[in-house]
Amino acid sequence: MLALVAVYALFKTYALKNGGPPVADCLAFFPKSARFATINREYFDIMGVVFTGFLFMVTWEFSRDRAERRPVLGMCLSGVAAAAIALERGARHADAQTFRRLGWDWTSFEAALALVCAGLCAVWVLRLATRYTPRPVQPALRALKAGSARWAAGLLFFTLIMVIFITHPFYRDGYYENWRITVSYLYLAYLTAGLPYAFVTNWLRKSVGEDRRDPGFMILLIARAALRRARGGGAKRFSMVARNRATLAALRDLGVKFFFVPLMVTFLFVECGEFFQNFPPLLRSVADFYANPSSFFEGAFTPGKPNRVSGMFNQFYFSAFHGIFVMDVGLSLVGYICTSRWLHNKSKSVDPSLSGWLVALICYPPFNGVTTGYMPYSRSFGDMPYLAFTQYGLLGATTALALTDALDVTLKIVTLAAFSVYVWATMAFGLRFSNLTNRGIIARGPYAWIRHPAYVSKNIAWWAENARSFSSLWQIIFLAAWNYIYYLRALTEERHLMRDPDYRAYCEKAPHRFIPGFF
Repeated sequence: MLALVAVYALFKTYALKNGGPPVADCLAFFPKSARFATINREYFDIMGVVFTGFLFMVTWEFSRDRAERRPVLGMCLSGVAAAAIALERGARHADAQTFRRLGWDWTSFEAALALVCAGLCAVWVLRLATRYTPRPVQPALRALKAGSARWAAGLLFFTLIMVIFITHPFYRDGYYENWRITVSYLYLAYLTAGLPYAFVTNWLRKSVGEDRRDPGFMILLIARAALRRARGGGAKRFSMVARNRATLAALRDLGVKFFFVPLMVTFLFVECGEFFQNFPPLLRSVADFYANPSSFFEGAFTPGKPNRVSGMFNQFYFSAFHGIFVMDVGLSLVGYICTSRWLHNKSKSVDPSLSGWLVALICYPPFNGVTTGYMPYSRSFGDMPYLAFTQYGLLGATTALALTDALDVTLKIVTLAAFSVYVWATMAFGLRFSNLTNRGIIARGPYAWIRHPAYVSKNIAWWAENARSFSSLWQIIFLAAWNYIYYLRALTEERHLMRDPDYRAYCEKAPHRFIPGFF
């Protein structure tokens, strides 16, 4: 996914000037308040990269051994190469008439993505044809009837959610525009593909007991009970359904999606935008370095003096920083949206405690606006940062500048290393990633050593990232308070997961929460 985003950053910069021609007449049949007459082409390209990454993740996850994974990896690497070749060939793949019915002129990059997706889909078709034998647990007509009812109940719920997303002032802000576009397309996808999916899922499920973990079925139960209650009867039935643990868990699971998916979509475009600004200049600097390396070292060893080496390092730092979060947010988005029994990542349980939700939500917008306002650890409150060595006269000007430059580089390297462990933890979850939910216990990657590597690495990165700006004791206290919030997140998560015997067994294998062999 990151390789494709990197190629697209170059493609967008050199071949697709100004984002290319926008896609017109999008969502024209939506109400005016929710309609987008044109949508920037970059939106579709970024979501195409995410979808390609999702197909790769699914195909890789369900490959049985290395022999099956080799062609999948080869196919995706070929796709990256094809996208790189597309960069060399220019923006246009076809003239205006060729793909008119699909709504726009395809670029060579989009064609490369489409070929990779087609290849991965072909892998799935072959595997399903050779391995999978349908075993329906009920007649097709009955499955169609039940699936239709679930789809209709889900559509009613989705419509209500859509109304909130396209009319609420919070989501009408320009910051969430990409999310409003995304939820509109998700609504259309559910409207058209939801019924066939519900039918197949009902017809080929392994047992009737799977209904207890299906949000659509739970919404149907609530809707039926509410309808009976509105007619003047069934009060006891409605109370039983509303208080049922499975029902509440399904609703909490939908609440997690309702809150986090808009954020992940928005974060994805923010991080991609920052990556697009920093990565192409980095490659230009690398090319210039190979063409004329002596010019880069002029003044490179003079402390405190700007030079091309330090400039190239800063370009690398910001490219890597935002590239890490492109991966993290892209993987998180796939985990939040793509939950299905076919992917084996349905939620087994969702944290039922108010404290668990509270300490999680205050770390994200809009609630972190309050916590950040009261604990702004990145805001300078003093005249001079503690680690600005130039203020200490005993060191001498040259030594102070050298120490300041060396510390800056060291802290940036530590920041990237810590955030790399953080995204490694997200990658370990894969399709099972989600806050506040239990979708299966993960014991691979950094989770083989400690139980909360993501929280530890993120907080270490924050200290390294902000230590240079500390000019007041308040900043240190505020960041320590944020560390404590994440400590509470770890405790509330464990309180929830300890109900799962698999997690208790995992705790025996990984007995330490934060520091291997110690704590």
